[in-house]
Amino acid sequence: MLDGCPKGPALLMLLRGMNPQVLAADEITAPEDAAALEMAANCGVSLLCTAHAGSLEELKARPLYRRLLDEGLFRRLAIIERAGRERRYQVVELC
Repeated sequence: MLDGCPKGPALLMLLRGMNPQVLAADEITAPEDAAALEMAANCGVSLLCTAHAGSLEELKARPLYRRLLDEGLFRRLAIIERAGRERRYQVVELC
């Protein structure tokens, strides 16, 4: 775990220095984050990431996430929806 460092450079430092099997990152929002995730995936590292969107369609409409989805970086999406005071959970298989 790294703190106080932008995600993109932090992911690259972990990739180069720790030889991880899995990298986890929350709130993927910047092109640098996406580039680091692409590099990690191309090195065979599994990814666990979060992104916020109102719906799956909204997520797919955002260019940053669309690119990651189109490149097949993710095999599954866990979708959490609010329904009043409750939450609904759904796992969508992409591959």
